[in-house]
Amino acid sequence: MASNESMLWTSPVSFFKESNESSPLLGVTTMNPLMAMIVTTTVPHVTEDHPYIRFAREIYVWLVPFMIAVLLVAILGNGIIVISAPYLVTPVNPYLKMCVSLAAADMWAASLLIAGLIGNSYMPVVMRVKKSSECVSAVLEIFRIGGMLTSDLHIFALAMNQFIGIMWPLKYKMMITTRRIRLLIFLLWIVPVLFLFAWFVALENDGLRHPKCVFMFYSKLPFRLTIFLFFIIPLLATYALYAIILSTLLKVKAKCDINGSIRRTGHNTYRTRVQSKLKLVWTTLLILGTFTLSWGVCVLYFTLVCVDGCLFIYRQSVSFHLGFFLNSSVNFLVMIKLAINPCIYAFRIRHIRKSIFSLFRAVCCRRAAASPYRPSISLTASTHAGFAAIQVTGYAFAEDPRRANHENSQDDFLFDFDSVPSKPRRDNSVALRHIAMNGNSEDLSLLSGLRRKKREMKAQQERV
Repeated sequence: MASNESMLWTSPVSFFKESNESSPLLGVTTMNPLMAMIVTTTVPHVTEDHPYIRFAREIYVWLVPFMIAVLLVAILGNGIIVISAPYLVTPVNPYLKMCVSLAAADMWAASLLIAGLIGNSYMPVVMRVKKSSECVSAVLEIFRIGGMLTSDLHIFALAMNQFIGIMWPLKYKMMITTRRIRLLIFLLWIVPVLFLFAWFVALENDGLRHPKCVFMFYSKLPFRLTIFLFFIIPLLATYALYAIILSTLLKVKAKCDINGSIRRTGHNTYRTRVQSKLKLVWTTLLILGTFTLSWGVCVLYFTLVCVDGCLFIYRQSVSFHLGFFLNSSVNFLVMIKLAINPCIYAFRIRHIRKSIFSLFRAVCCRRAAASPYRPSISLTASTHAGFAAIQVTGYAFAEDPRRANHENSQDDFLFDFDSVPSKPRRDNSVALRHIAMNGNSEDLSLLSGLRRKKREMKAQQERV
């Protein structure tokens, strides 16, 4: 349904155009023979009611609105994920930031697909609107393919983030900083677009350098093979990274199952964290699987079938009706994937689900008019292997929708697997408010530094 050989995105409209290049279907030397079939009568055997046009029009009348409805659901779902981002528990970790950016990329891709369906399929085929040039379609194609590559790179970035947290937990905070994450997300969005733009301006008298922006290179193997490599290399690398991550986590889980001391009350947190990380990995793998079955199939078909140099040639290896069916099927898979991704985020990622509920509460005005300031602070001191650590497990207003979560899932994958205890040990983690100082139990979580200093000075004077 793209305006110019866009088998990657749409269905039979591109088939008409590409078939004319290899073996002219209508005897018209134009890059858009479908439009010629509709609006021109300069060639004697071209009729306004060509059988292929009638077939496509009868299908497009109901198929295009149905696809647009699915894409609107995808825009709504991903839009809710993006809008609810301010309600995420702070501080927001890199994994959640990239998930929100991926949802924005899916929303952008769905919007561009709607624009392509209306401008390149419904209007020229059903409404018989003739386009004077392909410049708008060329720009649209740059952003649409760029959006697909952006999603691919986002999933690879998610895998890298989890891989670094697993393999180098002590260096994670130094390597994955807020500034670097922002720069990374910017590059994930801009690099694919620049890459596509370079293709559209590289060849003389082709693409955006053509007087009517006709991009003939699009239907040939070099361009399609380049897109395939740009897509498949990060995808295969992502699968390799998750194979290593899963192998590592499953080994640690096996240690936890064998070691009975892990199940003690004082050390059960470690086992819970391992299970939490496994759940997060399975969630990302679910996103990766749906991405492969939708965009992966679409790109594979895009590479295998074209009019010049591909394994299968239009109108020679693939008939019109088969091409119509395959194009519609692969595009529908992409649209379904864009629509179900928000469900995966909401049902599998707890922080995103809570942010959505907080957004709905804010919109429906169901939050309390004024929340009393009741700080909920729990500081814990623990020692292990000669190291001391202080953990803050909660600090917020009582009704703050962004209140800190008591489950340790914000700093994903930040723990040392080698620290699994091999033998029972006593629980030496106690709340700071129960630490005895000079025989008195002091609540350090509520005392200011100045008050503590005064009390220490007073205790020293009493001892003297």
